[in-house]
Amino acid sequence: MVLMATTGATRSWGDASLRLVVLASLSVLPGCRQVNPEFGLGLGSSGSEATTGLAQTSDTGDTGQGPCDPPLAACGGECVDTQINVVHCGACNQACTSSQVCFEGECVFDCPVGQLACGPRCVDPSSDPSHCGRCDFPCDAFCVEGQCADTCPSNAPTECGGTCVDLATDSNHCGECDEPCDEFRACVDSECVLECPEELEQCDGQCVETSTDEDHCGRCGDPCDAGEHCQDGTCTLECGGNNLVCGGECINPNSNEMHCGDCDQPCGAAQNCGGGECKCPGSQQECGITCIPSGETCER
Repeated sequence: MVLMATTGATRSWGDASLRLVVLASLSVLPGCRQVNPEFGLGLGSSGSEATTGLAQTSDTGDTGQGPCDPPLAACGGECVDTQINVVHCGACNQACTSSQVCFEGECVFDCPVGQLACGPRCVDPSSDPSHCGRCDFPCDAFCVEGQCADTCPSNAPTECGGTCVDLATDSNHCGECDEPCDEFRACVDSECVLECPEELEQCDGQCVETSTDEDHCGRCGDPCDAGEHCQDGTCTLECGGNNLVCGGECINPNSNEMHCGDCDQPCGAAQNCGGGECKCPGSQQECGITCIPSGETCER
């Protein structure tokens, strides 16, 4: 439904622009695109955890040919869809950069919904005077709802940096140009006011999650005692699984470097916590609470 609404609203922008807006819509639909493994999500080199229809194959070649059912191709021992795979975009071993996604076999910028990739940046074609309605379509004055205009309209009468805005409601220019509202605040009558999403509650002028907040556990103004943890809106001294309550938080003593093995047992700055023990990474050796290269003499 999101895809249909977005494409329909932008069909007059031309095929290239339409394709990029469709891509932006796909970014919010699970399973329609792949996440680039360079984003640091711990995916394998092929991004297979985010791949739709990925299958294993015994073919280890990178020719794009092999025992894969069309439209999949054999790349690096896996059957991948080169139309969406960010490591094999368009063909085997043609990787996209970390700021791009693969769409129809081409690497394109991953812009938010409603924006277009024009050159090296994402723009809003409804208001950008350099890309009004589509990429590289400049206006002499202003861009209003994707159309060039000589003056600002009555519903957005103020110019801020070449864009027409309503200072009474614009959260990026609230009351004055370049006066943005903070997170969870909306611009109402030229003032930033707190507006919490449905899943959060307004407590002491802040938006909080009462199911986990130690100061407002279950409801506003109901704090947990010292050492307790707020879990599912209830103050408790217990945590699920093998976790411990340390400093009012549930932690995993097997991997937490400030509470390694038990509460308040921090590891050294160069150490990692593994299996509840502080260890030096790789082949380095311990020297007190520091780590030194293997083979060096520990002088304490």
